[in-house]
Amino acid sequence: EIYTRSIVGSVRCVQETDIGELLYEQEHYEKAAEQFLKALQIKVDDVEILSNLGNALTKIRDYTHAWVAFDEALKISPANTQILENYLLCLLEGKEFEKFDEMIAKIKFLTADVKTRLQN
Repeated sequence: EIYTRSIVGSVRCVQETDIGELLYEQEHYEKAAEQFLKALQIKVDDVEILSNLGNALTKIRDYTHAWVAFDEALKISPANTQILENYLLCLLEGKEFEKFDEMIAKIKFLTADVKTRLQN
């Protein structure tokens, strides 16, 4: 029974995500965001859904909530360059220049740290 519920939940999550992506492509960003939120109720730690939500919220200029979605996605996948790029664009659009500069500094630090580790 637990296995069956898991499969049903996974199928529902995929359906909600697919509907959200279709709505996003049709430029119905607010409805897409609602669908992505429904999908996250089923699978709270899905990086792709969090990123899609952040993108949809950016399109409707709900920057504060978009930043939260991108932050959560980066906690799960901190080296995901697509999420980083979308997050930085969202920060610029929302005129959060200080936070943008902080993120750039973090990226530079992480890049330098990786180079150091590779050299040792």
